[in-house]
Amino acid sequence: MLPTLEDRLAIRQLLYRYADAADRRDAVAFAACFAGGAVDISGPGFAMTDAAQVVATLAAKYVWTMHNVHNSLHEVQGDRAHGYTYCVASHVRAEPDGARVKEDWYIRYDDELIRQDGAWVFVRRQLAPGAITHTVLAE
Repeated sequence: MLPTLEDRLAIRQLLYRYADAADRRDAVAFAACFAGGAVDISGPGFAMTDAAQVVATLAAKYVWTMHNVHNSLHEVQGDRAHGYTYCVASHVRAEPDGARVKEDWYIRYDDELIRQDGAWVFVRRQLAPGAITHTVLAE
Protein backbone atom coordinates (compact mmCIF):
# COMPACT_ATOMS: atom_id res chain seq x y z
CA MET A 1 0.00 0.00 0.00
CA LEU A 2 1.31 3.44 -0.87
CA PRO A 3 1.87 5.73 2.09
CA THR A 4 -0.28 8.82 2.51
CA LEU A 5 1.34 12.21 1.98
CA GLU A 6 1.38 12.63 5.76
CA ASP A 7 3.17 9.27 6.20
CA ARG A 8 5.69 10.11 3.47
CA LEU A 9 6.52 13.46 5.08
CA ALA A 10 6.79 11.92 8.56
CA ILE A 11 9.08 9.13 7.32
CA ARG A 12 11.20 11.65 5.40
CA GLN A 13 11.57 13.74 8.56
CA LEU A 14 12.68 10.61 10.44
CA LEU A 15 15.40 10.04 7.83
CA TYR A 16 16.59 13.63 8.27
CA ARG A 17 16.51 13.43 12.09
CA TYR A 18 18.60 10.23 11.98
CA ALA A 19 21.23 11.87 9.74
CA ASP A 20 21.27 15.05 11.83
CA ALA A 21 21.65 13.15 15.11
CA ALA A 22 24.56 11.13 13.69
CA ASP A 23 26.31 14.26 12.39
CA ARG A 24 25.80 16.20 15.64
CA ARG A 25 26.85 13.15 17.72
CA ASP A 26 23.60 13.41 19.68
CA ALA A 27 22.98 10.00 21.26
CA VAL A 28 19.63 11.01 22.77
CA ALA A 29 18.25 12.25 19.43
CA PHE A 30 19.71 9.20 17.67
CA ALA A 31 18.02 6.78 20.10
CA ALA A 32 14.73 8.67 19.66
CA CYS A 33 14.74 7.59 16.00
CA PHE A 34 14.27 3.95 17.08
CA ALA A 35 11.31 2.19 18.65
CA GLY A 36 11.66 2.43 22.41
CA GLY A 37 15.16 3.88 21.92
CA ALA A 38 16.37 0.37 21.00
CA VAL A 39 18.95 1.01 18.27
CA ASP A 40 19.36 -1.80 15.72
CA ILE A 41 21.79 -1.04 12.89
CA SER A 42 23.83 -3.65 11.09
CA GLY A 43 26.06 -3.86 8.07
CA PRO A 44 29.04 -5.77 6.73
CA GLY A 45 30.99 -6.92 9.76
CA PHE A 46 29.18 -4.89 12.41
CA ALA A 47 26.02 -4.58 14.46
CA MET A 48 25.23 -1.75 16.87
CA THR A 49 22.47 -1.66 19.45
CA ASP A 50 23.42 1.36 21.54
CA ALA A 51 23.06 5.00 20.45
CA ALA A 52 25.96 6.12 22.65
CA GLN A 53 28.16 3.48 20.99
CA VAL A 54 27.19 4.72 17.51
CA VAL A 55 27.99 8.37 18.21
CA ALA A 56 31.15 7.51 20.18
CA THR A 57 32.38 5.39 17.25
CA LEU A 58 31.76 8.25 14.81
CA ALA A 59 33.44 10.78 17.14
CA ALA A 60 36.48 8.57 17.72
CA LYS A 61 37.08 7.84 14.06
CA TYR A 62 36.03 11.04 12.26
CA VAL A 63 36.50 14.77 12.82
CA TRP A 64 33.47 15.59 10.68
CA THR A 65 30.57 13.82 8.97
CA MET A 66 27.69 14.80 6.74
CA HIS A 67 24.96 12.30 5.87
CA ASN A 68 23.14 13.33 2.69
CA VAL A 69 19.76 11.59 2.41
CA HIS A 70 18.70 10.91 -1.17
CA ASN A 71 15.84 8.92 -2.67
CA SER A 72 13.77 6.63 -0.52
CA LEU A 73 10.73 4.47 -0.99
CA HIS A 74 8.74 2.92 1.84
CA GLU A 75 5.59 0.83 1.70
CA VAL A 76 3.14 1.32 4.55
CA GLN A 77 0.88 -1.43 5.88
CA GLY A 78 -1.12 -0.04 8.78
CA ASP A 79 1.33 0.95 11.50
CA ARG A 80 4.29 -0.85 9.90
CA ALA A 81 6.45 0.13 6.96
CA HIS A 82 9.44 -1.23 5.11
CA GLY A 83 11.56 0.10 2.30
CA TYR A 84 14.90 1.59 1.44
CA THR A 85 16.83 4.84 1.63
CA TYR A 86 19.89 5.89 -0.34
CA CYS A 87 22.48 8.08 1.34
CA VAL A 88 25.94 9.42 0.65
CA ALA A 89 27.72 9.78 3.97
CA SER A 90 30.87 11.88 3.89
CA HIS A 91 33.35 11.23 6.71
CA VAL A 92 36.56 13.18 7.29
CA ARG A 93 39.30 11.62 9.37
CA ALA A 94 42.65 13.02 10.48
CA GLU A 95 45.65 10.82 9.78
CA PRO A 96 48.59 10.64 12.24
CA ASP A 97 50.75 12.64 9.79
CA GLY A 98 48.18 15.48 9.80
CA ALA A 99 46.63 14.65 6.44
CA ARG A 100 42.85 14.75 6.21
CA VAL A 101 41.09 12.02 4.25
CA LYS A 102 37.45 12.11 3.17
CA GLU A 103 35.60 8.82 2.91
CA ASP A 104 32.37 8.89 0.95
CA TRP A 105 30.12 5.93 1.67
CA TYR A 106 27.43 5.24 -0.93
CA ILE A 107 24.83 3.51 1.21
CA ARG A 108 21.53 1.75 0.79
CA TYR A 109 19.63 1.35 4.05
CA ASP A 110 16.97 -1.35 4.15
CA ASP A 111 14.51 -0.07 6.74
CA GLU A 112 11.81 -1.52 8.97
CA LEU A 113 9.63 1.06 10.70
CA ILE A 114 6.64 1.23 13.00
CA ARG A 115 4.27 4.02 13.94
CA GLN A 116 4.66 4.41 17.70
CA ASP A 117 2.56 6.93 19.63
CA GLY A 118 1.64 8.54 16.31
CA ALA A 119 5.23 8.94 15.07
CA TRP A 120 7.26 6.83 12.65
CA VAL A 121 10.44 5.28 14.11
CA PHE A 122 12.88 2.63 12.98
CA VAL A 123 12.73 -0.93 14.20
CA ARG A 124 15.94 -1.74 12.38
CA ARG A 125 18.23 -0.48 9.63
CA GLN A 126 20.44 -2.73 7.51
CA LEU A 127 23.29 -0.71 6.01
CA ALA A 128 24.74 -1.88 2.68
CA PRO A 129 27.56 0.23 1.24
CA GLY A 130 27.69 -0.02 -2.55
CA ALA A 131 31.07 1.73 -2.68
CA ILE A 132 33.45 3.62 -0.44
CA THR A 133 35.80 6.19 -1.93
CA HIS A 134 38.79 7.92 -0.31
CA THR A 135 40.06 11.40 -1.17
CA VAL A 136 43.05 13.13 0.42
CA LEU A 137 42.00 16.70 1.13
CA ALA A 138 44.21 19.69 0.39
CA GLU A 139 45.46 21.59 3.40
